[in-house]
Amino acid sequence: MDSDLKQTIGELYGVFSRYRVPNVKDHCTHCVTDEEAAAIRTTRLTDLTGQDLNRYAWKAMSTWGGMEEFKHFLPRLLELAAVGELIFPSSLMTKVGAVWRDWPDEEQSAIQAFVEAWWASTVRDHPSPVPIQEMLEIIEFMGFGLRPSLEVWARTGTSGAARHIAELINRIPNVDQQQELQRWLGEPAVGTLLTDIAATAEPDLASEVAQALEGHHFWRTYQH
Repeated sequence: MDSDLKQTIGELYGVFSRYRVPNVKDHCTHCVTDEEAAAIRTTRLTDLTGQDLNRYAWKAMSTWGGMEEFKHFLPRLLELAAVGELIFPSSLMTKVGAVWRDWPDEEQSAIQAFVEAWWASTVRDHPSPVPIQEMLEIIEFMGFGLRPSLEVWARTGTSGAARHIAELINRIPNVDQQQELQRWLGEPAVGTLLTDIAATAEPDLASEVAQALEGHHFWRTYQH
């Protein structure tokens, strides 16, 4: 995990540390056993694993717990999501995306800084803990503008960033801003990134980037 992402996770723990799990039972007993609920409530937050929290992440604020409890677990949930230890991180981020703009300013700032650092880390390195297609969906769920995120990607200039583009060209996700994404794939900044990486790449990577350049040329032509 890179230092910027690690720092934002630390800030999440600090900002959300005032939230505690309620003393009362707050789950659907037909959906969640008392033992399951007790297991995550009695384990230290930073010791909880993806296996411990996957089921909670899926059911949180519907049949398992309310907002107070969700905010208590949220820093650890986000940390696990960022390292790829939650089964469906996009499901968690759908829940966050629906409510976080109504939270106190310092909580919003911590969430935004985390997602931005998570995105930057994802596009820089390949493979990434969460697939790039799912990260694009998460950016959309959170209400972030797609264009600023794509500009960060184009500026990254790493072989990982180029590999993610190659991967994306082969499977463009079904996001609301799909046309914006397709336009971006044909823009000069993407071509420059791919060309620069291809110039110094080892044969395997050079072949992958060459295929991505073909996709880039297609989208550039398609837009005209």
